[in-house]
Amino acid sequence: MPNSNCSVGDVLHSGPGIGVKPGPAGIRTTGIRLITHGPETSEPPADLPSTPRDTRDRHRDMTVTPETTREIVDAFFARFGSGDLPGLLDLFADRVDFSVPGAPNVPWTGTRSTRDEIAEFFTLLGTELTPADEFTVNATILDGDHAVVTGRSRFGVLSTGKAFTNDFALHFTVTDARISGYHMHEDSHAISVAFTN
Repeated sequence: MPNSNCSVGDVLHSGPGIGVKPGPAGIRTTGIRLITHGPETSEPPADLPSTPRDTRDRHRDMTVTPETTREIVDAFFARFGSGDLPGLLDLFADRVDFSVPGAPNVPWTGTRSTRDEIAEFFTLLGTELTPADEFTVNATILDGDHAVVTGRSRFGVLSTGKAFTNDFALHFTVTDARISGYHMHEDSHAISVAFTN
């Protein structure tokens, strides 16, 4: 897959998503992709200044098995945004170092390692939260088997009626074309407050 950048407002995908509103409120990118050293830098980053591009080709056929770290991360957000939980789970290894630190009153925090536990995590997002008012990917930083995605999301909590804005960093580790590490760093204070009656 060629190295290219995301410009402000590029829609990676739209659809109902797992807790994501369909259409224009779907997952968007607003930054440029930053690339460090690693196997996916074989092409020179000549287009690093933010340039518009068409992302439809990138996610047109999700039946193609993603292999590179970039393809796995792209497939993750495409499947998350379209609500394809089985397809999303297929991207994970059998055992995963999966961690989302946070307050005990937030139901999805903690560590997990199996696909069943990871399925429960994504199901909780859909049952505890309103569809996203915002879900933006600002930057993706690649380094070999590692990718860090930064962004911002805004959700409401169904049980309290409160909303939170969450600036996040999500660190993926990809081993043998599967996600073997998933570490979400989010605004745990804002989320905890939103879950407090």
